[in-house]
Amino acid sequence: MIFIAFQIIIFKMMMMTENKFHKMTCIALIIVSCVLGYFYAVSKRPDDGFFCTSDAIFHARNKTLNAVMNFHMQDGQGFLTLSGEYYENDLKTSTLSLQKEFNYSESNGEYILTQKDKGVLDVSEADKAILTEFIPDFYLTTSIPVHHIRIKELRRGMWIFTTTPVPYLTCTDY
Repeated sequence: MIFIAFQIIIFKMMMMTENKFHKMTCIALIIVSCVLGYFYAVSKRPDDGFFCTSDAIFHARNKTLNAVMNFHMQDGQGFLTLSGEYYENDLKTSTLSLQKEFNYSESNGEYILTQKDKGVLDVSEADKAILTEFIPDFYLTTSIPVHHIRIKELRRGMWIFTTTPVPYLTCTDY
């Protein structure tokens, strides 16, 4: 706003003077203020997106999923990869993997995830049966259209994910 007011004042000064040097100086000041305004606007624009990794351990009775989850969230496009090991009674029984592509919209840390038409979903039926106990079904199928999640930045490069008042996982820059 200040840049626009500055340009108007310079333009009026330029119209009032007949000296060519003053007119050229006013034109140069208008151009410089436009460039400075652009760089100021770009520097104040919030980053849309983040990339992070979470080393997560999920428990359900005598079952444990030890997983590394990577989230890539940028410009309304999201991608999750999960690689993990599944344990029953402290014995490793399976190695799991999941890749899921989705769309998202965000407002004040509230994320609405939606299915992406023809988006990647790579998970075996055996892995899906195990993962159902630990992560929301949205990530395991294309038939659930929407998933709501809160993602809050705790500090630069660290986010907390939650669907309830209790944190679900933390995720840091990778």
